Amino acid sequence: MRRKAQIWRGHFNFEVGTLTNFPKNQNQQSYLNEKRISVKSSRTVFGMGHTEGSNSKQEISLKKKGSPVTLLIPENLVRLRKLKAAKLNQELNYLLKKYGTVALKKNFLGKNLPAISYQNKGLTLKKMNFRPNEKDWVELGIIALGLGVSKCLLFAILEEWECSNEVPREFWGGALTKITLLRKIHLSQNKFSTEFSLSPT
Repeated sequence: MRRKAQIWRGHFNFEVGTLTNFPKNQNQQSYLNEKRISVKSSRTVFGMGHTEGSNSKQEISLKKKGSPVTLLIPENLVRLRKLKAAKLNQELNYLLKKYGTVALKKNFLGKNLPAISYQNKGLTLKKMNFRPNEKDWVELGIIALGLGVSKCLLFAILEEWECSNEVPREFWGGALTKITLLRKIHLSQNKFSTEFSLSPT
């Protein structure tokens, strides 16, 4: 069965990697822990003989039951995993706990940085709406953004791993307390970089 080829084009090598293998990036700083997320950004504007600097930070408490969201999931995965919209909240939490650290240690998964890669055209996708735990939804989004893929594609990849037993047991789990995604654009040099940093329990 060619499930991987159906949802995306990529290959995984489950050797222990280091964070220095990630493409580097830093324009916004986002970090996530169990109860809150904060976003920092800074810029400097030059002109008319003076410099203006601004820094901003937003911090919110995350809800256990967030606003309705939608995932587009390949129908073959829906059948294999017997996925139900009412249980997607628990499914997402399970996948992130089991494979989140593995995903973070992979190299960039997208086709072209900084573009976001989506699921392949021609797939039969099932639209499933649910109310996620906001912590899990934000974590999925941060990991997906850092790896250069959409939330839907990352969710499908995690389901693929669960179906295929592709990830060795020794790579499962590895709880984290904070994930930081650094994104940076050098306007004068026309360069962009992205980088994760992780804080273990």
